[in-house]
Amino acid sequence: MEYPKAVQPLLEVGEGLFSYFEFPKVFWKSIKTTNPIESVFSTLKPRTRVSRRLRNKMKALHLIYMTLKESEKRFKRISGYNLIEDTITNIKSINKGK
Repeated sequence: MEYPKAVQPLLEVGEGLFSYFEFPKVFWKSIKTTNPIESVFSTLKPRTRVSRRLRNKMKALHLIYMTLKESEKRFKRISGYNLIEDTITNIKSINKGK
């Protein structure tokens, strides 16, 4: 084995690596991307850089809240969002059986 330290954690996880495929196909694109997280933080970075000298914690939290509230208007709905509740219920019932 050429990279044993890299392979060992993968072997330990085993079948867990393929849990992605247990989700409905409509969610796959949303699951395999970190873009939603990156998008949220990309809206915050410019605002916090400009406002380096926030006087207290509450003002900083207010700035973050208002920035996220405004950027939320541009968020796209996840494909298959109406299936999320059923999917979570199914996953919980599968995990109880393990």
